[in-house]
Amino acid sequence: MCSRGEAAQVKIRSYIDRDSGHCYLEAILVTDKLPKPERLLLLIDTGAGTTTILDGDCARLGLDCKRLPKNRTPTMVVGGLIDAHMLTDVAFLFRDTDGNLQAEFLKAIEVIDPAQGGPRPSFSIMGVDLLRRFKRFVVDYENDEAFLER
Repeated sequence: MCSRGEAAQVKIRSYIDRDSGHCYLEAILVTDKLPKPERLLLLIDTGAGTTTILDGDCARLGLDCKRLPKNRTPTMVVGGLIDAHMLTDVAFLFRDTDGNLQAEFLKAIEVIDPAQGGPRPSFSIMGVDLLRRFKRFVVDYENDEAFLER
């Protein structure tokens, strides 16, 4: 129980890849462009401005990029600039350390079309647009722990 005027601290655990040192977060994507909510693994990327569904997840989820509007400007990815599509009005659900679902809503995220012939990784990108919704991103490499906190 919190005292008056004190907000409860919410922690969302992320996972550290011991080989690369990268932090990943499990999320559930909710959008009207999919028949049901879908699980995603998000790489927390402090260098990415926009949360992005990469080509591997786009193919796995069955998103039809032909039905999504194109982003007006190309997107920078490893290897150069590519065209991206936009997925609007999305929600991401995260399970906190107490087992409760926490929701964050974004007006738009980018989607990379698998038809562009990219590497098709098995994760997508959590950009600063979503990361900044949290108060703190804590990485403790010594104890193999990472958290998003609010």
